[in-house]
Amino acid sequence: MPPEHQNRTTVMVFRTRNLRLRPGPVQGNGPAVNCRTTDVHRLEANAESGETSDAAIILARPSVRHRWKGDTMRIASFALALLALFSRTATGQATIQVVKTDFEQSVDYGVNWIEPVATADVKCPIGKWKKTINWDYPAGTFEELLQPVENHRLFSRKVFSKTGDHQVVAKAWVHCQDSADEWTYVVDSLPAKTIHVWPRVPIKTAGFSAPSLTGGQPASLHLRLGAPAPRSGTRVSLTSSDPALLPLRGLPVDNMGPFVMVAPGKTEATVELQTGSVTSAKSVRVRAATGSAVTATLKLLP
Repeated sequence: MPPEHQNRTTVMVFRTRNLRLRPGPVQGNGPAVNCRTTDVHRLEANAESGETSDAAIILARPSVRHRWKGDTMRIASFALALLALFSRTATGQATIQVVKTDFEQSVDYGVNWIEPVATADVKCPIGKWKKTINWDYPAGTFEELLQPVENHRLFSRKVFSKTGDHQVVAKAWVHCQDSADEWTYVVDSLPAKTIHVWPRVPIKTAGFSAPSLTGGQPASLHLRLGAPAPRSGTRVSLTSSDPALLPLRGLPVDNMGPFVMVAPGKTEATVELQTGSVTSAKSVRVRAATGSAVTATLKLLP
């Protein structure tokens, strides 16, 4: 064999879409090659590998002699590596992750887009996409995630009836507007993330800072739990006996109505409520509920 062919390297390029080449050398049984590709027809040696929307897998091996058996073994090894790489997607171009890890029993976090359970980051104009989540991975099934218009914060209407841990994975299929593929990227949030569902802490007391006041003035409602709120926080749902005289405007609303959040580790919270004017003395009540319920009474004066 001529000397110039002794250390010749064969570069095999396998066309695949949407794979991310990790930085650093790609090495087979021969010299390492630092490469990136901007087109399947064009390879250029480069000190840095990068990301492309159309990537190629580059495998190098020396062609020293025609040892068919050895070559067959090497090609088989390359094929296995190739299959492993095919299962990956361009995570730099599209990602999805679970961001909420602590939930309160019986609460619907998808109402009014209050708290996202996952977020996505897609670096292309989206033609269409599917966003799903599995709350009991791997045994459970993937269900659709909700998304406000022009927003990559993702919400779920999942309501946990029981407390405890769950293994959760989010997954998305993304079609970029300029892509010929049905799904340009398929990404997930593996490894699974552990989330915990906490019980609702019973409320102990609710009371106004003053038992009576002139109608039209603000009233301070003080809430106290029977124990510190867990990491999820505790939502105290409020109901007014007379929404015209004691409206609950300005409070967040979930599946159980307007609520006040007691922060994690805290036992108390205070909220200002605006009262309405009256021509004669009237009493109004606010019911505050978590796992239990209490009532606070306020007398409005003309």
